[in-house]
Amino acid sequence: INSGIHYGGGETKDAVKNAQIPILFVTALFDIFEGGMFDMWNGLDAKTKEMCAMMVHPYEHGIYEGNQPIKFDDGAIWKVFENYEMKWLDHVRGKCDPPVKLGEITYYKLFGNEWCTDVFDTPDKEMTFALGEGERSYIYDPSDPASFKGGLSTNFGGTAWQDEPGLRDDILTFFTPEFEEDTFVKGKMTAKLCVRSSCEDTCFYMRISLVKKEGAYGLRDDINQISNFVPDYIPGSEIEMTFTFDEHAFVIHKGERLRVDVSSSAYPLYVRHTNKKGLFSLQTETEIAENTVVCDRSSITLFVE
Repeated sequence: INSGIHYGGGETKDAVKNAQIPILFVTALFDIFEGGMFDMWNGLDAKTKEMCAMMVHPYEHGIYEGNQPIKFDDGAIWKVFENYEMKWLDHVRGKCDPPVKLGEITYYKLFGNEWCTDVFDTPDKEMTFALGEGERSYIYDPSDPASFKGGLSTNFGGTAWQDEPGLRDDILTFFTPEFEEDTFVKGKMTAKLCVRSSCEDTCFYMRISLVKKEGAYGLRDDINQISNFVPDYIPGSEIEMTFTFDEHAFVIHKGERLRVDVSSSAYPLYVRHTNKKGLFSLQTETEIAENTVVCDRSSITLFVE
């Protein structure tokens, strides 16, 4: 059945690539579909994109604030762009102008508290922060996984204030220095981890949060397993893993800093890795792993304006 015409490996993100009809894409910074929506937008051919538009509000899946921890000034898309759905349809019918600029993305600048419209190019300037010095290790037991609050852009539930650091030994927490000026972070943040494990396979999870006076505001997360980089990993050997986070647009104010949590689980957001090599569904037992992060060879990178 997997070889049939309905399972031919087609990518949903390419479904409208050459549509050449006007489409309004609407998503949110903490929508489970945000990354995929950006992929669809970025994959449009030039002729299609010039007749389309995209809107990104600061909350979660849907168009309302829901239970999100902060209600932003003029952040409600349905209030700021009243009846934008009907206005878009009337625009398609030739009755009025579109509610937002065509060919560009209209998005909310988180903690900058304003709507912006541009092509959402990745800024040329970048800032890279090492996670620290030396090495830090922890024990990951699949029977006792770590958990985190908020699905961010890879699961449902939007964002949330994070738990205080240091509550679990299997979550390593790092901080960037305090920022010396207001900094606008835009696009996809990236990271690399230099790691070792006592097992033939395991995973590493990263979560980035913005430290405000009220607490740590969850921003983005990503997860990867060793076998994605080294299929025949030898336990105890050192490898480099890379991480890419969904698009974002947020301001770090002077005196604030980022928090980076590293673990090997984020249950139930992600399935627990068994620490066994091979297809997850075929595993019948688990193993306890000792995982190590080489801090001075691990880093996060931001693209800033």
